[in-house]
Amino acid sequence: MTAASKAPSLKRVIITGSIVSTFNRFDESFSGKTIDDKSYNTVSLEQVTSFNNPTAAYMYAKTTAELKSWEFMKKEKLSFNLVVLLAPNIIGRSIQQEYVPSKENLGRLSNTYQNIFDVEKPGFLFPYVM
Repeated sequence: MTAASKAPSLKRVIITGSIVSTFNRFDESFSGKTIDDKSYNTVSLEQVTSFNNPTAAYMYAKTTAELKSWEFMKKEKLSFNLVVLLAPNIIGRSIQQEYVPSKENLGRLSNTYQNIFDVEKPGFLFPYVM
């Protein structure tokens, strides 16, 4: 954001965020809560360290990055606008050179794909396969 603020012709910054920045996966996955533009994940740094869980750390990092970006925009009163895309999943070619995808090893989404394509009738899949 600091580098972007020094580019006078810049019109827009787009950040690839994550849907996990809008709700706490551990507490709110099936709560019926309505998510809007004011919804943010409530997981704290203390919880992340006590959980010792990479998923909690990811949720905290994504939420913090987005909040800090909006805070920076407000504080600096910049001329460009900010867009944060909150994708539930990102699918694409892996940047890991040695990675060879297979049906059994599709990366983080393998359970999702298998529960969509390898069953007669898909069940509830969003936001996570539980």
